[in-house]
Amino acid sequence: MHATRARLPQKRTAKKTVAKKSTGKKATPKLAAPAELPLGVASLAAHRALLPQRVPLGAEIYVLVEWIAPARESWRRGELEVRRTACMPMTATTQADGGLMLTDLPGQGDAVLLGRAMLEALVSRAVPSLQLALPGMRVTVTAEDLLPALPAPRKPAQVLAFPRA
Repeated sequence: MHATRARLPQKRTAKKTVAKKSTGKKATPKLAAPAELPLGVASLAAHRALLPQRVPLGAEIYVLVEWIAPARESWRRGELEVRRTACMPMTATTQADGGLMLTDLPGQGDAVLLGRAMLEALVSRAVPSLQLALPGMRVTVTAEDLLPALPAPRKPAQVLAFPRA
């Protein structure tokens, strides 16, 4: 409602009381303990407790996410403006080809794939950051953001010469 309109009084109704049907306590069915259950019947919680716990497949990283949209002013027609900016957590999973798959970005069902060439350019500091354009948002990833997700660099092997006997 607008503030200039007069407010009409609301009709108030009397509260109805609900009569109690019985004052006796109802018997609640007891759940049987897992040992008392017949063979082949088990609770889902007990079943899941027996399963081995899953190892997280990826590492949690934080990236800068900017929500972008066309500019509001007519004189900035054709430009994109940043509406909101946030540092968002994502899950980074290494792929068999050496790339990374970034998932768990709000509003995006598909994963963002970073190829091996992109990662190598980012880690070698050839580019300071990667800007990934998605519909309605722009994701900025730096090498420091990806360090927890990247495998540790291998040390070069040291070749030892054995004396001839």
